[in-house]
Amino acid sequence: MASYSSYSLKSVQKKFGLKTVRKELFQSLQPIQPTELLLAVLQRASKMPLVSEKSRSEWIVAPILMEVKYLNADRMNILSGENLP
Repeated sequence: MASYSSYSLKSVQKKFGLKTVRKELFQSLQPIQPTELLLAVLQRASKMPLVSEKSRSEWIVAPILMEVKYLNADRMNILSGENLP
């Protein structure tokens, strides 16, 4: 079995006869205010050297994903760095 990274959208479309359909997703979402904790973390992160994708992931993306998980009453999970063969 091949790993996830060995597939491309084009190869999967061809193999399974899939077509891409573009449409607006989540049309009814309303903006929400971030928690004070997230605002504080992002404020501190803005003073970090955000020079690589890894540093941005650690200091900006991960706190935002934690916030999303928290605000959705744990109805989702984040599998950071997991292989999904």
